[in-house]
Amino acid sequence: MLFYTHLTFAFLVGMYLIPSQILLVLIGSMIPDIDNANSRVNRGLKITTIFSYLFKHRGFTHSIWFGFGLFILLNSILPQYTFALVLGFASHLVIDSITKKGINFLYPVARFHVSGFIETGKGGEKLILILLIIAIGISFM
Repeated sequence: MLFYTHLTFAFLVGMYLIPSQILLVLIGSMIPDIDNANSRVNRGLKITTIFSYLFKHRGFTHSIWFGFGLFILLNSILPQYTFALVLGFASHLVIDSITKKGINFLYPVARFHVSGFIETGKGGEKLILILLIIAIGISFM
Protein backbone atom coordinates (compact mmCIF):
# COMPACT_ATOMS: atom_id res chain seq x y z
CA MET A 1 0.00 0.00 0.00
CA LEU A 2 1.01 3.57 -0.47
CA PHE A 3 1.70 6.25 2.14
CA TYR A 4 -1.77 7.83 2.17
CA THR A 5 -3.56 4.49 2.48
CA HIS A 6 -1.36 3.53 5.43
CA LEU A 7 -2.04 6.85 7.15
CA THR A 8 -5.78 6.67 6.51
CA PHE A 9 -6.09 3.11 7.82
CA ALA A 10 -3.96 3.96 10.87
CA PHE A 11 -6.13 7.00 11.53
CA LEU A 12 -9.29 4.88 11.41
CA VAL A 13 -7.83 2.28 13.77
CA GLY A 14 -6.30 4.86 16.11
CA MET A 15 -9.39 7.03 16.37
CA TYR A 16 -11.27 4.10 17.90
CA LEU A 17 -8.55 2.55 20.05
CA ILE A 18 -6.45 5.48 21.28
CA PRO A 19 -7.74 8.81 19.96
CA SER A 20 -5.65 10.87 22.39
CA GLN A 21 -2.46 9.60 20.71
CA ILE A 22 -3.60 9.51 17.09
CA LEU A 23 -0.50 11.33 15.88
CA LEU A 24 1.71 8.59 17.36
CA VAL A 25 -0.39 5.92 15.65
CA LEU A 26 0.17 7.72 12.35
CA ILE A 27 3.92 7.90 12.99
CA GLY A 28 3.99 4.22 13.92
CA SER A 29 2.24 3.35 10.66
CA MET A 30 5.20 4.71 8.70
CA ILE A 31 7.91 2.78 10.57
CA PRO A 32 7.87 -0.48 8.53
CA ASP A 33 8.70 1.39 5.32
CA ILE A 34 12.12 2.44 6.59
CA ASP A 35 13.29 -0.52 4.47
CA ASN A 36 12.34 1.34 1.27
CA ALA A 37 14.80 4.05 0.19
CA ASN A 38 12.02 5.86 -1.70
CA SER A 39 9.49 5.88 1.13
CA ARG A 40 8.14 9.14 2.52
CA VAL A 41 9.69 8.43 5.90
CA ASN A 42 13.14 8.00 4.34
CA ARG A 43 12.74 11.13 2.25
CA GLY A 44 11.99 13.05 5.44
CA LEU A 45 14.46 11.37 7.79
CA LYS A 46 17.61 10.63 5.82
CA ILE A 47 19.18 8.80 8.77
CA THR A 48 16.65 5.97 8.43
CA THR A 49 17.74 5.18 4.86
CA ILE A 50 20.40 2.87 6.31
CA PHE A 51 17.60 0.35 6.87
CA SER A 52 16.88 0.29 3.13
CA TYR A 53 20.43 -0.98 2.59
CA LEU A 54 20.29 -3.53 5.40
CA PHE A 55 16.86 -5.04 4.69
CA LYS A 56 14.83 -5.86 1.60
CA HIS A 57 11.47 -4.15 1.24
CA ARG A 58 8.70 -6.00 3.07
CA GLY A 59 11.28 -8.17 4.75
CA PHE A 60 12.44 -7.87 8.35
CA THR A 61 10.87 -4.47 9.09
CA HIS A 62 7.52 -5.92 8.00
CA SER A 63 7.72 -8.86 10.43
CA ILE A 64 6.43 -9.47 13.92
CA TRP A 65 10.06 -9.87 15.07
CA PHE A 66 10.79 -6.26 14.18
CA GLY A 67 7.52 -5.36 15.91
CA PHE A 68 8.58 -7.19 19.08
CA GLY A 69 11.94 -5.44 19.02
CA LEU A 70 10.22 -2.11 18.48
CA PHE A 71 7.90 -2.83 21.41
CA ILE A 72 10.79 -3.72 23.74
CA LEU A 73 12.81 -0.67 22.71
CA LEU A 74 9.91 1.77 22.96
CA ASN A 75 8.60 0.30 26.20
CA SER A 76 12.00 0.81 27.81
CA ILE A 77 12.37 4.46 26.77
CA LEU A 78 8.84 5.76 26.03
CA PRO A 79 6.41 3.44 27.83
CA GLN A 80 3.52 5.91 27.71
CA TYR A 81 3.69 6.02 23.89
CA THR A 82 4.48 2.39 23.12
CA PHE A 83 0.92 1.17 22.51
CA ALA A 84 0.11 3.95 20.03
CA LEU A 85 3.34 3.54 18.04
CA VAL A 86 3.12 -0.26 17.91
CA LEU A 87 -0.58 -0.05 16.99
CA GLY A 88 0.39 2.10 14.01
CA PHE A 89 3.13 -0.38 13.11
CA ALA A 90 0.63 -3.26 13.28
CA SER A 91 -1.89 -1.38 11.13
CA HIS A 92 0.79 -1.10 8.44
CA LEU A 93 1.36 -4.85 8.43
CA VAL A 94 -2.35 -5.62 8.32
CA ILE A 95 -3.07 -3.39 5.33
CA ASP A 96 0.07 -4.53 3.45
CA SER A 97 -1.01 -8.14 3.93
CA ILE A 98 -3.99 -7.67 1.58
CA THR A 99 -1.78 -6.66 -1.35
CA LYS A 100 -0.66 -9.11 -4.03
CA LYS A 101 2.92 -8.93 -2.77
CA GLY A 102 1.75 -9.44 0.81
CA ILE A 103 4.12 -9.86 3.73
CA ASN A 104 5.86 -12.68 5.56
CA PHE A 105 4.92 -12.08 9.19
CA LEU A 106 7.64 -14.43 10.49
CA TYR A 107 10.53 -13.37 8.21
CA PRO A 108 13.38 -14.41 8.42
CA VAL A 109 12.76 -17.18 10.98
CA ALA A 110 9.93 -19.00 9.21
CA ARG A 111 7.50 -18.61 6.36
CA PHE A 112 4.03 -17.28 7.15
CA HIS A 113 3.28 -15.28 4.03
CA VAL A 114 -0.10 -13.59 3.78
CA SER A 115 -1.23 -11.87 0.61
CA GLY A 116 -4.41 -10.69 -1.02
CA PHE A 117 -5.57 -9.44 -4.38
CA ILE A 118 -4.96 -5.68 -4.17
CA GLU A 119 -2.25 -4.21 -6.42
CA THR A 120 -0.33 -1.39 -4.76
CA GLY A 121 -1.20 1.98 -6.27
CA LYS A 122 -3.86 0.59 -8.61
CA GLY A 123 -7.65 0.82 -8.67
CA GLY A 124 -8.21 -1.62 -5.82
CA GLU A 125 -6.05 0.39 -3.46
CA LYS A 126 -7.76 3.60 -4.54
CA LEU A 127 -11.14 2.02 -3.79
CA ILE A 128 -9.93 0.94 -0.35
CA LEU A 129 -8.65 4.45 0.33
CA ILE A 130 -12.02 5.93 -0.64
CA LEU A 131 -13.86 3.42 1.58
CA LEU A 132 -11.56 4.22 4.50
CA ILE A 133 -12.19 7.95 4.06
CA ILE A 134 -15.94 7.31 3.94
CA ALA A 135 -15.70 5.19 7.12
CA ILE A 136 -13.84 7.99 8.89
CA GLY A 137 -16.40 10.52 7.69
CA ILE A 138 -19.31 8.40 8.87
CA SER A 139 -17.73 7.99 12.29
CA PHE A 140 -17.74 11.77 12.71
CA MET A 141 -21.46 12.05 11.96
